[in-house]
Amino acid sequence: MDEEQFRDIVDSSLDRSDDKKEQERILISKLEELPLNDILGFYYTTNILVWRVDELDSNFILKACNILKRGFSDDGYIYFRLWLISKGKETYYKAIDDPGYLSKVEPTLKYYEYEFEVFMYTAIKAYENKTGEDLFDYFRLIED
Repeated sequence: MDEEQFRDIVDSSLDRSDDKKEQERILISKLEELPLNDILGFYYTTNILVWRVDELDSNFILKACNILKRGFSDDGYIYFRLWLISKGKETYYKAIDDPGYLSKVEPTLKYYEYEFEVFMYTAIKAYENKTGEDLFDYFRLIED
């Protein structure tokens, strides 16, 4: 799965809901309709983008996270980056160019709502729902 296909899936989930729980459900449902390779691709792309945020301009994004979340742990910073990715392509790139933009994305959020941990589990859940198997068992098989 290329980044554009990934972005299209995320953006279409945002078109249908701005609630994280609903967005999670929509993403899982959309992913279940895809071939297994695309589900795996979504999982990999999610992880790549989480680390790319850090590579692109970690100091500014880190500072934005610190301000919006009023401090954070290592995991909290990952969940913040997942929240950023889940907000779609436009928000992602605007934030990279101007991290201050993030305070305008959802200004009514409480500091602890600037994260979306379960976003990284959507592909895992879709894979499990589609196959009845654990995605990490698949990874263990290909490692052996």
